[in-house]
Amino acid sequence: MSTQLFVAEAQAAAKTLPYKPWDYSKLREVDGDAKSTRLVVTTSPLGKQTKIKFVLSRIANVYSTLASNTVPVLAQSINHEGQTLFVEVNTTAEADEAVNATTTKKVIIPMVARIELRIPSHDAIDEQSINDLIGMLYASLCNGTGASILTTEKLRGALAPSGV
Repeated sequence: MSTQLFVAEAQAAAKTLPYKPWDYSKLREVDGDAKSTRLVVTTSPLGKQTKIKFVLSRIANVYSTLASNTVPVLAQSINHEGQTLFVEVNTTAEADEAVNATTTKKVIIPMVARIELRIPSHDAIDEQSINDLIGMLYASLCNGTGASILTTEKLRGALAPSGV
């Protein structure tokens, strides 16, 4: 079976997204059940804990939920089910902030990142296709060369990429 999962054109050469995998020996579950869990990084200071949350839920009909019933019935898979995976990382950063011309103080800056994957339960969906989807999402936060433009453009209100 030939599978073309995404219809999108790349504008530039592929980029490698550097990330550091979690050291799971430093994470502990603080709350959880079969459909959700909350983890805490045990090495983070008490007042500045890094927390991770996972929630898994069922999608009864991906064609109505994800595609707003726009896929013709003849083009639909026999399997209409899917799942939503919600992941949230809640952490803090530390920075030096000027109090006056000669004095600085350390400040704690809270930050949260979330991603929600809504994926059909279909044999054609594998790890690589989900990685490609996440890559497309990340690329939406970059310019045409793959450089992040979050602080220079997106968070300043320039939501549409330059050249659009």
